[in-house]
Formats: sequence, C-alpha cells, structure tokens
Amino acid sequence: MGTYDSEVNNAYTMISEKGGVARIVQPDTKGTYSPVSDSYSASSTGSSFTTYAVKADYEEKYVDGTVIAHGDCKFLVPAKNADFTPVQGDKIVFGSVYWDIKHINILDPAGNQEILYTLQGRS
Repeated sequence: MGTYDSEVNNAYTMISEKGGVARIVQPDTKGTYSPVSDSYSASSTGSSFTTYAVKADYEEKYVDGTVIAHGDCKFLVPAKNADFTPVQGDKIVFGSVYWDIKHINILDPAGNQEILYTLQGRS
C-alpha cells in the first residue's frame, strides 16, 4: 500500500462518476535504419488502455496560439489501473475524437505513486 492510496482511489472514483470513457493509445514505433550494420532495429506494436477522463476547455487567458492553441483541451485522467504512463506523442480518444497529447503533467507528490494525469490534447 502506498502513502497516497486514498487520493488515487478518490481521483479514480470522482473522474469515473463525472467524466466519460477514454482510451489512451501509444502508436506503433518503426525500427530505425543503421547504415553501419545495414539493418533496421526492431519495431514495436503500440498499446492502449481504457480509462475515464474529464474534458475541459482552457481559459482564454492561457491560449497563446503556440503552447496552447485555440481548440486545445485539458483532460484529467486517473492514474489508477493505467497500463502505462502517457507521454507526449500518445493519443487520447474521447468520444469519437482522437486528440494528440501535446503535454502531460503528472501528479506524483512523493515521486513514487502517480495519482492523476493532466493531458493537453490537440485534435
């Protein structure tokens, strides 16, 4: 049991009750070519997991057109039951829309137990 088990469970419960079903998708990766060995490194098949998310718009004062663009959305995703930690370049599917994950903030106060992911999505 971790120090923040209660917070992990609360985040999951609140988001699953108030949010919607979402899927986090890691894309396939292609192998890279090495001219020295005249071969390709192994590629990997992407993976995904189903979770819950709350979607929110960014306040206009935070939209700068570069880091946060018009139309970007913030997704709150519980870390509980996540098969992997989302990273920039992954996608979040919410409703029927695929959003590119442009930025991620991980709530992990002690550095050893992730509670919540805040994802910046761009469609």
